Amino acid sequence: MQYLSALSAKSFLYWIAVLILGLSSCEEKKPRPNTESEKIKETLRMFSGMVHLLYKNDSTQLRRFYTIDQLGTANENEDSVLAACLLQDPDFLYTLIDLSAVALSDPSRKLNDGELVSLGDTAYPFCRSMVYFFKAQMALTRNREIESLRWIDSALAQDSTIASYHRFKGIREQEFHRDSNALASFQKDAFYRKKKFQTWQILISFYMQSGDTVRMMEHFDLAIGDLEKEKNRISSTFKTEESPSSLREINEILVSLIELRAEMRKISGDESGWKEDISRAGTIQRTLDSVSYP
Repeated sequence: MQYLSALSAKSFLYWIAVLILGLSSCEEKKPRPNTESEKIKETLRMFSGMVHLLYKNDSTQLRRFYTIDQLGTANENEDSVLAACLLQDPDFLYTLIDLSAVALSDPSRKLNDGELVSLGDTAYPFCRSMVYFFKAQMALTRNREIESLRWIDSALAQDSTIASYHRFKGIREQEFHRDSNALASFQKDAFYRKKKFQTWQILISFYMQSGDTVRMMEHFDLAIGDLEKEKNRISSTFKTEESPSSLREINEILVSLIELRAEMRKISGDESGWKEDISRAGTIQRTLDSVSYP
C-alpha cells in the first residue's frame, strides 16, 4: 500500500516543472535552506540536477520527468505555486525527497562522488544531508546495506528533522533485526510528518510480526483515524470537482485497513467489533463504487 503524494502524477510533474523553471530564473542569492519552503526549493534544484546527470544521454528517460503540458503558458508566482503544492500535499518536502530516491534506484545508472557533491551547495547542512541520503540510496541499490546505514546516519547528523531519513533508517534497522532501533526511527518518522497514516501502517506490520496485538490494534486506530482526518481535510479544502485523485486512494486504503482490522477482531473473538468494521468497510466500498473521482 503505497501513498506517495496527494497530487496526481500529471499535476505533480506539472507543478515540479513550474517550480524548477521559476527557481532557475531567480537571480537572487540563495537563502540558507532552514525553513521548510527553502528546503523544498533546494530539493527541487538538486532533484532537477540529479535527473539530468542520470539521464543526460537518454532523452527518453528524461521525458519520464519532464513531459509537461501547457508549460509555455505557466506564469505562476513561485511562492504561490509552492503554497498550492503544500495545500494538496502537506508533506510535499518528503514527497520530493522520496521521488529523488526513486530516481536514484535505477540500477542502470551510476553517479560518482563528484557528481553527487555537485548537486547541492554542501556549505549548508540540509544540502549535505541530501548528498549523504543520495549516497545511502546508491549504496542500497548496490546491496551494500551496512554502508547504506552509515550514510543515512551521516544524513541525520546534518539534519535530523527529515522524516524520510528516519523511515529509511528504520527499514534498514529492521532488516538487521534491530527492532528497538527500528521502532525509534519509525516513531521519529511519524513525529515529523503531517500525514502519519503510512507510518502507522508500517508499525501495524511491525507489531503484528512481534506478536504485540495490543499495540497493533492501537495503530490500526491511529492509521484509520489519520486517513479519515486527511480525507476530511481534502473534502473541506477542495470543491468536489477539484478533489485530488488521492481521495479514491485514501478510501481504498481505508477499506483494506478496516477489513484487516475486522479479521484481527474476529480472530480475537470480538464479534461486535468485527461486525462494526465489516459494516463500515462496506459503506466506504459502496461510496467508491458509486462516486466518480477525477
